Amino acid sequence: LCGINDIRQPDVKSKSDVASCYDQLKLKIRQIKQLSPSTKAVFVCRLLPTKNDMLNIKVDTFNRLLYFDLIPKSKDVVYVEGFERFACNHVLADELSKQYDRHGRPDILHLNNSGARVLAGLIKRCVFFRLNGGVDRRRHTGKVDGRLYSVQQRG
Repeated sequence: LCGINDIRQPDVKSKSDVASCYDQLKLKIRQIKQLSPSTKAVFVCRLLPTKNDMLNIKVDTFNRLLYFDLIPKSKDVVYVEGFERFACNHVLADELSKQYDRHGRPDILHLNNSGARVLAGLIKRCVFFRLNGGVDRRRHTGKVDGRLYSVQQRG
């Protein structure tokens, strides 16, 4: 949609350039609402931190616009909470991110499997919390151990 790949472009240098990327996100949200008027909520995630301090300045600018502009002004936009756990000392946490890309170069952006699980869990929790009218109806059965649900039910 609009995110890290937009703000990491070489021509995005200033806060106003980042704000233009943010404006594209707002436009896309409006288009979603126009194309699908029955949509009750659009879920928005903040940008994840990276392992690059200069890029993280742009990430912070974008995220501040989300949090202080979009969320307070849009009742049908839902902000997915919990992204703080992806940062360690203001950069993408090593335990949740890939160390190298497929070419052996340092990877400053991408989540590893553990990070993807955390991200999926945050989104899933937010969606189901919204669907259940703000009530947490999870059964809290403990950690998933990788077995199929049908196998777990049999014992």
